[in-house]
Amino acid sequence: TRIALETGDVDRFAVYDRYVGGFLDQMFYNYTVQPGDYSDDLDYTAADALYWGLSTGRNIRDEANSWQDVNCWLAPPGTSAYRVPEATPTLRSKNVPALSVNAEIRVDGIVPRVLNVTAPDGAHGAGSEVLVNVTFSEDVYVWERQPLPTLELELDGGTVNATYLRGNESSSIEFNYTVQSGDLSDGLGYAGASALVIAGSGSLTDEAGNGAVLGLPEPGAPGSLRASSDISITAAPGIAESVTTPLPNGTYPLGYRIPVSVNFDEPVVFSAGTAPSLVLDVGGTSRTAQYESGNNTRTLAFAYAVQQGDADSDGLEYAGTGALQAGGAGLRDRAGSAVGRMLPEPGDPGSLGRSHAIAVDASAPYVVGVDSPGGDRAYAPGGSGTVRIEVEFSAPVAVAGSPVLALATEPPQNASYAGVGS
Repeated sequence: TRIALETGDVDRFAVYDRYVGGFLDQMFYNYTVQPGDYSDDLDYTAADALYWGLSTGRNIRDEANSWQDVNCWLAPPGTSAYRVPEATPTLRSKNVPALSVNAEIRVDGIVPRVLNVTAPDGAHGAGSEVLVNVTFSEDVYVWERQPLPTLELELDGGTVNATYLRGNESSSIEFNYTVQSGDLSDGLGYAGASALVIAGSGSLTDEAGNGAVLGLPEPGAPGSLRASSDISITAAPGIAESVTTPLPNGTYPLGYRIPVSVNFDEPVVFSAGTAPSLVLDVGGTSRTAQYESGNNTRTLAFAYAVQQGDADSDGLEYAGTGALQAGGAGLRDRAGSAVGRMLPEPGDPGSLGRSHAIAVDASAPYVVGVDSPGGDRAYAPGGSGTVRIEVEFSAPVAVAGSPVLALATEPPQNASYAGVGS
C-alpha cells in the first residue's frame, strides 16, 4: 500500500513501512525526497491518494484476523473535511484533517543553479572597482565562517580573482575586483564555466541545505558576463608624462628658488619618510631638487635653490631619464601597483629643457675690461687733468662703500669711485 504525494512536476509515493504496521490502529509510510521534488506544504494528491494495491480490493485483517473492507478515502488536500461514501466499510480511517493541515512540511529537492552573470557596463582604470553579480534560481546561503567563494575573471594575458562582497540569503551574490596597474581587457569575462569556486569546506546552499550547482554559462553564451555586459579595462602602469616649471623663461641668480613639477598620468603615492627627489643637471653639475608636496596626486612638486657657482646658460634640465629618485617601496598608484619613474628623454617633448628656457648664473662677477672714455691723450695737473676710468664686469654688481683703483703712477696713486655705474 502507498500514498500518492504532491511533490511538484513528478508525484512521489510514500510507501508502507511493513516493519512498523501490524494490527495497530496506525499505519506508517516512508517518503524519500528525490532530486527535483518541491512542495511549500506537503500534502497527498487527492482524497483517494491512498492506494491499497491488492487485486482483491481494498481490505485488511481486523484484530480477529478477519478480512474487512477498508474505507481509503482521505480528507481532501488542504482541508479538515471528511467525506463518508454511501457504502461505509466496517473499517475506515479516522475523521482527521489532511496532511498539510496537520503538519507543515516543506520539501525542497531543487538545487540552486546559476541563471546569469552580470555587471554594470563601463570602462575602468587602475584602482577602479568592478562589481560582478552572479544570480541564482533561488536564495542561497553563503556560510561566511567557511572559505568564501571567488570568481575567476579573465583579462588579456591572465586571470585574476574577484572576491565575495555580499549577498548572503539572497538570489544574487556580488563579487568585487579592484583593477591593478597593468590590467587590460577589451571585453571582461570569466575564465570558463567552472570560474565560480569555493575552496576547502566552503559551500553555497539553499535554505533546505541543497548544495548549489556552481557551473556558469559558457563564456560568450546567453547569460554569461561577456554576453550581458560591456566592460573594458585599461590600466597600463602609471608613467611620468612631463616635467615643468611655473617660472617664466629667464636667468635666475644665486639663492633663487626654482620650482619644478613632475606630472604623472594618474595619482601617485609614497610612504611616509620615503619622499622622492629630483636630480637636476646645472651646467654639468648635479643638484638635487627637494620634494615639497603632492603625495596621492598626479603632480609631485620639487624645488631647487640656485647655489654659489651654479651657471647654466643652455637651459635647466634634469639629469637623465632616471633623475626621479624614490626611496622605500617607491612610487605606487592608489591600487598599490608600481608606477614608472622614467622621465622623458632630456630635450624630448615633455622634458623641462624642451618646454622652458631657465638659465641660472650664480658665478662671482669678474672684470672683463678697463677703459677710459677720454681716449688717448696727455693729462696735466689741474681740472682738465682728471682721468675718467671705467671698469666693466661680467655681471651687474652692487657697489658698497668707496672702492679705489690702484694706478701704476710715480709716485703710486689711487683712482677713487665716482659713484657712477653699478
